[in-house]
Amino acid sequence: MSDKIFDINPNLKAYYKTNDGTAFYTENDAKNHARGLKDKTVEKVRNIKNIEVQSEDVQSDDFLNPLSGLNLNDTKELLNAISDIETLEKCLQVEKQGENRKGAIDAIEKRIKELTA
Repeated sequence: MSDKIFDINPNLKAYYKTNDGTAFYTENDAKNHARGLKDKTVEKVRNIKNIEVQSEDVQSDDFLNPLSGLNLNDTKELLNAISDIETLEKCLQVEKQGENRKGAIDAIEKRIKELTA
């Protein structure tokens, strides 16, 4: 899935998009713009190609699940970039304790099976 914002700026970790499709570097700017829209939704769009997940990052209650907020296709794409089983197991644990999305859990378990086969 190609995103022209990230194609132009591949080192960008995330941007914020309002319902009318306007992109902003900061959430505050996006929210200010959204005030004038009927739908005031602001979506954080993360560059999944620029997310690095290390097992030591996935261990505390403070940890922000790297899969949080990603749709299922983006979740699967990010999981394919993770080849460390310990990291995947920690992601699975955090997902089950947090958002507990069946699709994400199934995708993590499938990736673990692929790597252990």
